[in-house]
This record gives sequence, C-alpha cells and structure tokens, in this order.
Amino acid sequence: STIRQSINGVRGVAKIGHVLHRALLPISSLSSELEADVVTLWLVPGAHVVHYAVGNGKLLNVVASVENPHANLHQSFLKACEPLSKIVAVPAGWSQWPAFEAMTNSIWTKHNSVLVGDAAHGSLPYLAQGAAMALEDACQLSLALNRTRDLVEAFSTFERLRFPRTRKVQMASRQLGKIYHAGNPLRLARNAMLQVTRPSRFLAQLAWIYDWNCNEK
Repeated sequence: STIRQSINGVRGVAKIGHVLHRALLPISSLSSELEADVVTLWLVPGAHVVHYAVGNGKLLNVVASVENPHANLHQSFLKACEPLSKIVAVPAGWSQWPAFEAMTNSIWTKHNSVLVGDAAHGSLPYLAQGAAMALEDACQLSLALNRTRDLVEAFSTFERLRFPRTRKVQMASRQLGKIYHAGNPLRLARNAMLQVTRPSRFLAQLAWIYDWNCNEK
C-alpha cells in the first residue's frame, strides 16, 4: 500500500512461509458421507484444511494451508485419511498464494488519511477474521466521526481503540497456525487436548472475538 508507506513508513508485509491453496468444489461431486453443512478442520503433519458450504449449499469452499512452500498440494496430503485425500484430489483449478501478515505498526493515520482493514492490520486467515475486522473498523470509525467534526481527532480515536484488538487477532491467528502445524511431541499434546475439550469450552475460548461490541472502549 503506497498510502500505508506514506503514513507510517512501513512498506509491506511479513512472509510466514505457509502456502494457501483454495478451491470451490461442487458438493454433488463429493462423497455423500461428507458433512458439508458444518465447518470442518482437518489436521495432518505439516498442513491443515478447513472447508464449509457456500452458494446455498451447492459448493464447498476449501482452504488448505501447506507448511512446505516447495511441495505441491497433492504431495502434501499423500498420507492424509481417505475422506480428506478425496477432497484434495478433486480437479478444480486450485489457486494458491503465500501466507502474509501486515507488519505491526500502531500508526494508521496522518493528516486527513487513515488506514483500515488489511492495509492497517492484515492477519493470517487462521481465525477467519479478515473481513470481520474490516467491518468492525467501519463501525468504530463511523462512531468516531459522529462524535466530532475534527478528522484528526476522529482518526486518532479510531486508531487508539482498534489497535489493541486487531493486534490481538493477529497474534492469536499466528499462534493458531503454529498449533495447527505443530510437530511432535507438541502435536501429540495438541491432539490429546482436542479430544478432551468440549465444544462449549472451545466456543467460550473464542467468545472475545464474536461477542465484540462496537461501543466497547
């Protein structure tokens, strides 16, 4: 972002090393045993996959994150269980791009310009909060602008209120990526923890994301 660089001098992003593969698969072409109506996470050594239904239940959005940037998609899942192998094997014009994270900087405003969304706090996608954080930005910025006609003051207030939360999302997304791609013995500990964690407790751990209120300070 040229504007980002002019505001805070930070040119770009930090490359994490993971490669993200994405495809939209016709659900009709997949096994009838597939639970397409739920968000599903698969963990395999050096990679993970998330998929869920879109398009009124006709398509499956699949995102595969591979740790080895030199391995192709199919090579990365040769040892995966059969249901996952079948999903990855579907020819669907997979797209791919490297995983990046915006370099951390708390300066988002200068004069009459302000950064929002990924330009300010681009995050790894492992919490699926990229668009959500941009929408939250819009809410918080709208409130700040409604409270004063001074753009500098409004932008400064927006920056002060949003930076801690978006930074927390960045850090949590990065940590989740490490957990998903953990090697032994951490992988064994992770799997054991997942087996004993109740869904209600898992959701409670994410409440700070989904229970956000625009009027919070």
